Formats: sequence, C-alpha cells, structure tokens
Amino acid sequence: MTEINNYSSNDYMDTDSYSDSDDDSSFDEIDEIYAEDYPELKNKTDAKYYIGFAGYNRWRLILSNAITAKSFFKYSYESVMRYLYEYSIFRISNPSVDVLQLFIVKNTFTVVKKTYWIRLIQRHWKKTYKERMNHYLKRGHPNSQRVFAMTGIYPAHLYPLPSIHGMLSAYQTEQII
Repeated sequence: MTEINNYSSNDYMDTDSYSDSDDDSSFDEIDEIYAEDYPELKNKTDAKYYIGFAGYNRWRLILSNAITAKSFFKYSYESVMRYLYEYSIFRISNPSVDVLQLFIVKNTFTVVKKTYWIRLIQRHWKKTYKERMNHYLKRGHPNSQRVFAMTGIYPAHLYPLPSIHGMLSAYQTEQII
C-alpha cells in the first residue's frame, strides 16, 4: 500500500543526488513535459483513463499527477518519473507509474489502478496457455493419435481445450444461471 509522506528514498527522486548541470537539464526537460501536457490534462474527465501516480489518503486512492500517453512514450522513463514526482500534488513513497481510471467524487479525484487487473489477466492467461500446451503434448501421444485416427476426435480427457473464455471465472461473485 502506498502512503503519502515526504519522499527522499529513491535516488532518481532525490534532488540532492544531481549536480547543478544535470539538475538544470533535467528540470528543463520536465518543464518541457509540463508545457506539452498541461493544456490536455488541465481539465480532467470522469471515468477517463490516465497514466500517472496515485497515493492513498486514508482509505481512498487519489490521483497525484498524470501524463499523456504521447509524452510517456516520447521521453525516457527516468524523465517521466521525475516529472510525475516533481509536479505531484503530494509526495508518495515507492511511486510507480500505473494506468488509472479517474472518478470525480465530491471534487476529489479518486482513481482505480487498472494495471492491477492487467497483471491479473496476464497471470491467468499464462496458466491457461501452459494447460493448452500440455493438452497439445498429450494429443501428440501415440495412444491419442491412434484414437484420433480411428474416431476423428481426441480422447475425452483432452476436451475441452482451455481458452480465454471463463479464464477469470474464479472472480465471479454470484452464480449466473
């Protein structure tokens, strides 16, 4: 869980670790990012997706700062992290760039981290893909090939072939009839 507090633990975020020449050039670059992104990001829209930082304020996840996808891919990751940190509305310990969906509730920019769900889907697909590969290996077994040659179908224990459909059914809250 991310906490809001004064930040100074990461080297790339610690302003004392940069020399004056590095500091000027890096601040010029983050000012350039700000100049490009401000017109597009000054008016945030409810239920829209953003790339940025978020931190907890008591129990709510609040948007700290965001960047456009165009700028995210245009600049180095270090510059993006520095920009997001320097222009954040509050300091976050252990910041990470996430895909965030914004919800404006009583003038508060609360967010939901969507990267969590992407990682969850990737993890489940990795397991499903492994099961599929095991089914294909079993279909290559001489006994399975013999059954297929005689009947035109593979043995019953090799059906159904795992797929993306129903992959996340473990998270279903209620039974659909």
